[in-house]
Amino acid sequence: PAEPDLDSGSDEIVRPVAGREPVGRDEAERAKELVVPRYLLDLREIAAAEPDPADEDTVRVPSAQEMSDSTRRAVRALGEMRVRNAADAEREAADEQAQTSRINAWRTRDHAEAATAGDDTADERV
Repeated sequence: PAEPDLDSGSDEIVRPVAGREPVGRDEAERAKELVVPRYLLDLREIAAAEPDPADEDTVRVPSAQEMSDSTRRAVRALGEMRVRNAADAEREAADEQAQTSRINAWRTRDHAEAATAGDDTADERV
């Protein structure tokens, strides 16, 4: 049977050919890629197989338009964070107010029940 193309980028699991044992490191690595989906391989193994980046030490100055776009996105993100924080603070304040209202209602009810129970025991003593 024909071997699948390893460079196709497919993440499909392919079973190794029956009756064939890997020989040597290269063959073992190829067999590993046939059995294990590429996204499950160790990142170091993937990086070791890739060519070195070209011009990685070259300094590039972004254009004014790129800087403007980047700044605009950053300002928008900060604004969204402020809005989310304000909404969270409002929600927390509302939750705290609701909790305070519940506690006050329970306390009022408990005091009323205690007063009613106290009146019942006073009537029994008379």
